[in-house]
Amino acid sequence: MAAAAARGRARRGAPMYSQKELTSKKRDEFEDILEERRLSSDLRYAMKCYTPVIYKGLSPCKPNAIKSAVLQSEQVQYVIKQLAKEMGESPDIIQEEATEILDEMGHRMQLGAVRFFAFTLSKIFKQLFQRVCVNEEGMQRLQHAIQEHPVVLLPSHRSYVDFLMLSYLLYTYDLALPVIAAGIDFLGMKIVGELLRRAGAFFMRRSFGGNRLYWAVFAEYVKTMLRNGYAPIEFFLEGTRSRTAKTLTPKFGLLSIVMEPFFKREVFDTYLVPISISYERILEESLYAYELLGVPKPKESTSGLLKARRILSDNFGTIHIYVGQPVSLRTLASGRINRCPYNLVPRHLPQKPSEDIQEFVSDVAYKMELLQIENMVLSPWVLVAAVLLQNLPAMEFELLIEKTLWLKGLTQTFGGFIEWPDNLCAKKAVLSGLALHSNIARLADGHVVLSDKGVDDGAVGEVVFRHALAVLTCATYRNQLLNVCVRPGLVAVTLHMAPSFRKEEVYSCFSFLRDVFSDEFIFFPGISLKDFEEGCFLLTKCDAIQMSQQEIYPTDRGSATVSFLSAMFRPFVEGYQLIFRYLSKEMKEAFTEKQFIPGVRNFVFQLLEKGSTQCYEALSSDMQKNALSALVQLGAVKKKKMPNGFTYHVNQEAVSKILDMFDDSADAIPEHNEFLFPEYEILIEPEEPEPDSADDEQEAEDTSKDVKEQEELGAAGIADKAFQSLDEETLEAMAKHETEEEKIFQMFKKQVAAEPEQIVRYCRGGEGPLWVSGENRPEEKDIPNCVCGAKRIFEFQIMPQLLNHLQVDSLGESIDWGTLVVYTCADSCGGGNEYLEEFIWKQDYSMGSAL
Repeated sequence: MAAAAARGRARRGAPMYSQKELTSKKRDEFEDILEERRLSSDLRYAMKCYTPVIYKGLSPCKPNAIKSAVLQSEQVQYVIKQLAKEMGESPDIIQEEATEILDEMGHRMQLGAVRFFAFTLSKIFKQLFQRVCVNEEGMQRLQHAIQEHPVVLLPSHRSYVDFLMLSYLLYTYDLALPVIAAGIDFLGMKIVGELLRRAGAFFMRRSFGGNRLYWAVFAEYVKTMLRNGYAPIEFFLEGTRSRTAKTLTPKFGLLSIVMEPFFKREVFDTYLVPISISYERILEESLYAYELLGVPKPKESTSGLLKARRILSDNFGTIHIYVGQPVSLRTLASGRINRCPYNLVPRHLPQKPSEDIQEFVSDVAYKMELLQIENMVLSPWVLVAAVLLQNLPAMEFELLIEKTLWLKGLTQTFGGFIEWPDNLCAKKAVLSGLALHSNIARLADGHVVLSDKGVDDGAVGEVVFRHALAVLTCATYRNQLLNVCVRPGLVAVTLHMAPSFRKEEVYSCFSFLRDVFSDEFIFFPGISLKDFEEGCFLLTKCDAIQMSQQEIYPTDRGSATVSFLSAMFRPFVEGYQLIFRYLSKEMKEAFTEKQFIPGVRNFVFQLLEKGSTQCYEALSSDMQKNALSALVQLGAVKKKKMPNGFTYHVNQEAVSKILDMFDDSADAIPEHNEFLFPEYEILIEPEEPEPDSADDEQEAEDTSKDVKEQEELGAAGIADKAFQSLDEETLEAMAKHETEEEKIFQMFKKQVAAEPEQIVRYCRGGEGPLWVSGENRPEEKDIPNCVCGAKRIFEFQIMPQLLNHLQVDSLGESIDWGTLVVYTCADSCGGGNEYLEEFIWKQDYSMGSAL
């Protein structure tokens, strides 16, 4: 692990990430933009006077003028001449090819198409969503930014709705509509593809395949639109929609392009605006689960869009859009980037970015994604999903409410942005989430279960597939919480995995896991120690751990927090363990990703069918690809580029070593956090002795009468036949025994009745414990001496009333006692803060006693 921990290369220049960002901050207020739309005409809204303010008062540049500027640019002309010379072709032929690329790529924004979308989307959004909430302060900041410098919008990407919603939002606030980088797949949608083009979409191929002309034309097209500044440029750093609701690692190509005009001093500054779009319910949630399980993604088509109109009858809750603070590229580069080398080479000559520039682009990309994560809004359902997945197959409803409230507090301590419905109690908030997500979970007989209908019917393989769909869909919402909890969560995991609580070993294990999960979660490059310190800081903040100079260890109070966080990340630890095991055992020859994904899926599927694992999330193609990528980065798998793609070759020794780390420690991580008990304050009061009264004698007399009556009834033949078969001596002995048990139990009840809610009785070295039965009471020889040699004496006892507060009946495990009696060293040996082992005696109720 130490070797893995040392992998992180030191970053040069001023840091972009500060622990000051951990402190809580005031959040902007949200406004529902659909509220006005429900009260006024959509047609009037679409046909409103639309005159957006643009950068430095420039007049909108027509699409054809942009194309002409790109084709005539020195950069594109230089590449055309170079290619013509290399290929022996006429420059005119290459120029014609460049024109065709631009025709395929370029947008043709027209106000008529924009108004059509404004009208149509108003109808659709009002049907789909209860609310669309926006931080108006963010919109005001964006309005000022657009007038000052070129703006690049960087939204998170969870749904196809993202880019439609953002354009709709800017139109609502009379801001310039963005030009949007869209996948070439959309051009396959008849009519719709052309409408998107006229609403501001420009199309890029998924892969440029080393096509120098395409790259030159595309890069110059984007830079020309940026330099003109008449419209913001919008693209997704993640490159594609996240199927798991976890932020994907950033792609650097487009970001590098939009930063180049600043590096070459063609613009004074550029604003980067991170935008967080949070869905209470994601439109494509079911589709994503099928894709993760290997069902091919449907091709984008107009007919497919029309078939999807049935979702208009569903309710998808609320969308929150948080427009972040515009970030100045000039400020980020100040003191870090030397732009002089760009002035030493003519601007039209292609230049490979220096190592410093590549590192800077990477850092900016990760910073933007971390800002997106910071402002993601979490709904109560996200908390419910996180708790529920740790308590499958079912969880008692009242306990789910308690744990959701507990998790709400923990998430807020970690800086999570929770939007709790106004004036809604916890029970109603959970019920509201269950109603909205009835396709995922439901309430049945006082318990919440996954809605995997028909899961017990059909072949074993079909049952596994259905349950996997339910788990992966539910995990989509839990994953939104992982973005917030990943650093303290990984510290919690390492406290279970590390061989000891020594700080060096815990950090080494943390750094190793951080490297392994570098594609699974977003970490700022090169600051492993800072992430570790942040995780420890947040766990200390909620009293989950204590730290000394040499050690980190969970507190008694924080063990529930550490266990919960560890269990939340267990599917990733166990999932990677299974994937590594597959590679270690099955993949002896070179393979491609297309061979790897079905192979590992079948391997895990068979283990699930046999019941050898319950890690359904290991079936996710997203996790499988990330695990393979992690091994490539760790040097355990070699990746080689071939003419038709990449091949991989496993270093069996290296994979086996990594697998050993997981095998040795994965079992130490709890699967779920069943024993997450409610937290209470204990009030201490002295017990006032009560004088004996005639009532005691009367009670004893009544008890004696009851016993005699039982004897008479038995003798009269009213009792059971088996009871009648007993001889007289046996009956008399039983009656005397029951009389003693009744007396002891009645005494216990009377003593407790003075304070029915008592949970602990403390009386060190005093009169002794209050027993519930005459059976199973220890003798002096049953209580072992302390390790120091001194006798142990009674100090306190735990009463059965505590069981009511712990609500153990909902755990699915049997926990019960009459009383727990604790004996401690009479000499109080030991010192300091270390824990010492003492002795506890458990007494249960006798068969004859009942409360």
